[in-house]
Amino acid sequence: MPSPPYPVNADGCHPDKGWTQRQAAAWLVQEESPTGEVGFVRSTAGFNGPLCEPLTVQVQFWRLTYRSAAGAQARGSTGSAPDYSFTMAAMKHVQLRVDGRRDVVVTPPKGYYSSHPSPCVGGLVAFYTGGPLTEKELPSRIVSGDSLLTFDSADFHTNRVIDSKLSSPSDPAVCDADGKPTRPTSAPSFPAGALLPTPSYPPIRLNPTHT
Repeated sequence: MPSPPYPVNADGCHPDKGWTQRQAAAWLVQEESPTGEVGFVRSTAGFNGPLCEPLTVQVQFWRLTYRSAAGAQARGSTGSAPDYSFTMAAMKHVQLRVDGRRDVVVTPPKGYYSSHPSPCVGGLVAFYTGGPLTEKELPSRIVSGDSLLTFDSADFHTNRVIDSKLSSPSDPAVCDADGKPTRPTSAPSFPAGALLPTPSYPPIRLNPTHT
């Protein structure tokens, strides 16, 4: 029988003092929810923990308001997806201590998820190790996937982010500089009063980085 990847010691836990961010990310087991919940799964005793020292994990949700960049249609023969500029407003930030002794679930803020997405407003959730992200670590570029081979992605300026997920608007290409649709769309808007930023995190205007 193969040895467990994280064997426990005499105290019934796996020593993790001094772990790097890479080691912490490899150990974390996260469950995705289609409604925006972020969960961390209880470990299996003797196989992957529990850990002797809890890990500090941050979970953060943002509202994104898109406006299309100039010529924001798919470009070139490869059909590469367009870049979008956007405003970013924090909605919820939770700091956790995770050691694998129980399941942990973080619910999204009210209005973050909608089964009827807005044409110009979407969301972003990320979880990461260490302290809260600084402004310089936040993403400045979003590529909106528009084919089976291209997926939505947000480029964070740090390797601390273990995983992130975009909740894309339904039709960002029709949005003007104020994040409003420029022509009729069949997609309903987000509920009124939803997706409001928290007072401690003012909106940040970012511009896409082109390479």
